[in-house]
Amino acid sequence: RRQGGWYDDRLVTAEGEAILAKWDNVAISAFRKNGMLFSVRRDDGVELMGADYSVPAPQIEGVFRAPIENSMSIKLFGISMLWRAAASQRSEYDLVQLPAEVLDELRAFVVEERVPKYWEFPVVLGVFNNRYEFTDIAPHTITMRGVRFVRWCLDGVIMYVATRRRTTGGSRWRGLAVGHNASELMGLIMQYENGSQQRHTDEAFEDQLRR
Repeated sequence: RRQGGWYDDRLVTAEGEAILAKWDNVAISAFRKNGMLFSVRRDDGVELMGADYSVPAPQIEGVFRAPIENSMSIKLFGISMLWRAAASQRSEYDLVQLPAEVLDELRAFVVEERVPKYWEFPVVLGVFNNRYEFTDIAPHTITMRGVRFVRWCLDGVIMYVATRRRTTGGSRWRGLAVGHNASELMGLIMQYENGSQQRHTDEAFEDQLRR
């Protein structure tokens, strides 16, 4: 699938493409409906659902809690993105290297051979709230609290996906981890301020995981 202009047309068969498209479509629909995409807030006047600005923290404007029919579908979108990045041979994804056995685990989740727990390969979300003029930023690896993540920025949605199944301090992921609450997406609301925002965003997320 095309994400941020990067497309590996040799990655999957037509059948595999249909599976990936399922998770893409579910995620995009949920992000649009809940006003998480910058483009729908800018162009269509859609408001970010469940935004709470009463609990600011350094680098953070607030949190959002958006209703969703099945949050695990969003987690599977994140896991599918991680699998695509690691399995691709394109140079844009060279930083995302995973062992074959981890790729096999991710694939089993993507094709629904088994359902992941919320703490397996945790997925964490956020949104940029203003002045976010870029539709996408290239995926980037970052280590937070000793855990390596791949970070995507997709039309104002910030998504971190852990690159290993088990992480230390699993209780820290409750609430923020996609899939912990089956009917809700929770994430951080960030302001996009300048070119160093990606580093500031990583620092803010890591700070929340210390709490």
